[in-house]
Amino acid sequence: MNVRVDEGALAGGFARAYDARITTEAVTPVQRSIAVAAGIEQDNAVCVSVAPDGGAAWSCCFPQPRNGSEPCVFTTPNPHVAGVRADFVYAFDVRGPDEPIDLGDDAITCVAFDVHGGRMFLGGRFEVTAFDGQRVLWRSRQVSLDYISGLSYADGIVHGIATDIDGEAVEFTIDARTGEAQGGLEIQP
Repeated sequence: MNVRVDEGALAGGFARAYDARITTEAVTPVQRSIAVAAGIEQDNAVCVSVAPDGGAAWSCCFPQPRNGSEPCVFTTPNPHVAGVRADFVYAFDVRGPDEPIDLGDDAITCVAFDVHGGRMFLGGRFEVTAFDGQRVLWRSRQVSLDYISGLSYADGIVHGIATDIDGEAVEFTIDARTGEAQGGLEIQP
């Protein structure tokens, strides 16, 4: 399976200085050896092949998502940073992916973009994460008991719908500057 950067569920509208794709197998013999040594079976790996503009192509493998969601590669506000949804969600500098940034669990259910402000908001099972392409800006408090949907951004506010296990849906808002959330579902002590 090959997934182009702009065809995945989490793909963004940000400019990029690379081409990338996902394959489900290690690309080189060295990667296959590393995967075997690390205990990652090839059919359980998500490999990302990247060709930076003006740089050498490379690839890296991650474990498959555990929750059955499809892996994908997505753009970020930084044109040299790509994201991948695998066992967790990571961002990495395509010019040298030494230390991927862990963006949270693999259950990213929706994304909202502030293209002009250079931010993206990733809705997961319980919380929202703001990312600017270089670092996590904030993580909201838990706003959902099962998953988040309908994430959107307008006028400095992130809007979304929190759902509990029984299907009850409650709207919430988050200040995009501070990460302070209003509404949603909360665990009662």
